[in-house]
Amino acid sequence: MDEAPQAPTLSPLARQVAEDIQRRGLGPGEAYLTAARLGERFGVSPATANRALKQLQLHGVVDRRQRRGTFIAEGYAPRPVLGLGTFLVFMPESRRSRLGDEVQELMGLLFDEFEGAAVQVCPIPDQGSERVVSEMLSSVQSRAVVMGVIAISCSEEAYEVLDRSGHPLVVLGNPYPGQEHLASIGPDLATAGTLLAGHLISRGCLRLVLLQVVDVRPGDDHFLNGVMHAMAGAGLPANALQVAYISDRGASTEERIRGLVSAADKPLGFVLNGLIVTQRVIQALDRVDDGDSGAEVVFYHHATPALEGVERTHARSSSSGREMLELAIEMLRSQREGGEHPGGGHLVPVELRVGGETP
Repeated sequence: MDEAPQAPTLSPLARQVAEDIQRRGLGPGEAYLTAARLGERFGVSPATANRALKQLQLHGVVDRRQRRGTFIAEGYAPRPVLGLGTFLVFMPESRRSRLGDEVQELMGLLFDEFEGAAVQVCPIPDQGSERVVSEMLSSVQSRAVVMGVIAISCSEEAYEVLDRSGHPLVVLGNPYPGQEHLASIGPDLATAGTLLAGHLISRGCLRLVLLQVVDVRPGDDHFLNGVMHAMAGAGLPANALQVAYISDRGASTEERIRGLVSAADKPLGFVLNGLIVTQRVIQALDRVDDGDSGAEVVFYHHATPALEGVERTHARSSSSGREMLELAIEMLRSQREGGEHPGGGHLVPVELRVGGETP
């Protein structure tokens, strides 16, 4: 009986209900929600709620009494768990080093907000992530209460598995098409692309290059659409934009930049998403071009301390990276308490900084 909240045979909803009973500190004989009230709280049908309560009754967690309601079963005692339970943070293995500071800050905020909770970081491969995510979830669920999941720039397949798990879930970044129902928080990359491309065009750049790293992230398509929107507004043809890809290897970046600036129709404006890749491109430009082409580089990045003192024109989120993490945790807490997240995603506004100053 005391292992019921952890039982791997429980449905996702039944696990959530068991966590809710444990979180409330309810003991034997105390009243709990009826199937109808439970359905309202967790946003499911009474039939689904009824199935979850039946499972919990079989596991000795609740006692359902006809015409009286649902009560905590006699002899029930919650299984001791590590703190209040475990939060899982999923991210691609390929981005682990780049996301290191963000993940550390997120872990600190989770520890502060949910005192006694554990946090497990779960790096996953870019390919075959569906199977790995399923295995990781099963492993953790067999020994701990999963309090919630935060996923950062994962694959579409990973988000699907996490969504089906039934655990409270927040995506840090932009969801994929068809997954807009997921609770998420990310920057308005479409506006960022429009602002940056518009700035270059106003500076006389009639040919643009959108440089992207090879591991394309959700939201990159919005960034591209924003750039194209600015070009269309200025009457530039579609072939005035070139989309080029670079890898994480410095030598490869230098070769790519050399080819771009040596072309007959030299692009004069580079648009990038991310400070680290921008710094790498600028270094490559200095080595292969020495300013001869007059190429200008602009970029988007979350508002972080790293941007302070940056004089190069860029777009940044109006909220700091820490503020976005705090909002993600607030959205997670709302789901855990049975609340509704606002329409799936939350887009953070962006602003343009020209020469480091807001125009």
